[in-house]
Amino acid sequence: MQGRELGSAVIAQIRREKFWLDREGEVGARNPLIDDLQASVQHLSEGLYSKETHFVLELIQNAEDNAYTDGVTPSLSMELLDVDPLGTPGAEGALVISNNERGFRPTDLQAPCS
Repeated sequence: MQGRELGSAVIAQIRREKFWLDREGEVGARNPLIDDLQASVQHLSEGLYSKETHFVLELIQNAEDNAYTDGVTPSLSMELLDVDPLGTPGAEGALVISNNERGFRPTDLQAPCS
């Protein structure tokens, strides 16, 4: 298993083992700590992103922290689209952010959930 298939498998495992979500994204069982966790995340996000534009600085910082293949000049692009390319219901557009990092490895996907 490689590339996109491996990434999808790792994400599915994290969703199942860490967040108790089934393939459809439904909670398989009710975690008794979920309400406390949601309140904590809400409180943190309100303080962390008190300015509407702060998330853009975070995205730039994340790109700077990424790992790049040897010999590659790092690049970052942000494009504001009138139409959501994923077709999200109710979306009036999308901000598409991309860069040329080397890509995720299973440990990269698991790290934020540790």
